[in-house]
Amino acid sequence: MRVNRHHAAAYITAMAAVIIASGVRIAIDEYVGDNVPYATYFVAVVVAAAAGGLGPALLAVAASVPLAVYLFVPPRLTFVARDWPDLVGIEVFVVASLAIAFLGEAMWAARRRVEFERESLRVTLESIGDAVITTDVEGRVSFMNPIAQRLTGWMGES
Repeated sequence: MRVNRHHAAAYITAMAAVIIASGVRIAIDEYVGDNVPYATYFVAVVVAAAAGGLGPALLAVAASVPLAVYLFVPPRLTFVARDWPDLVGIEVFVVASLAIAFLGEAMWAARRRVEFERESLRVTLESIGDAVITTDVEGRVSFMNPIAQRLTGWMGES
């Protein structure tokens, strides 16, 4: 099975972000104590979503919850959240993180659509039997299909 390198890198980035979020939260623990146990983990979810969309973001959420509960929710160093506010805190983190994850996936889907449209346009312009020259907003040539290159004699980047 062939593994997409970007895909794998996104999952590695997600886990690295969670580990870094844990380290940062440990570093600020003396200042925030039992308050905001998930604060740095939100950043990890955003980083994961930006790196690869839904899958890596969900991995970051799944890794963040047990780490935050174990390390920062009283009683610490257990996987037990006893108080109602702690349970609500977990739910708020998960719901907000899921929203971030789905927004990240929407961003990646939009990028894929733009790339598909760009490639479709490139193929279409290259296959037209007439000369096609496109310019950017400043009038610089940004694309010439093979017919235009033959007619002008200019073999610039297309």
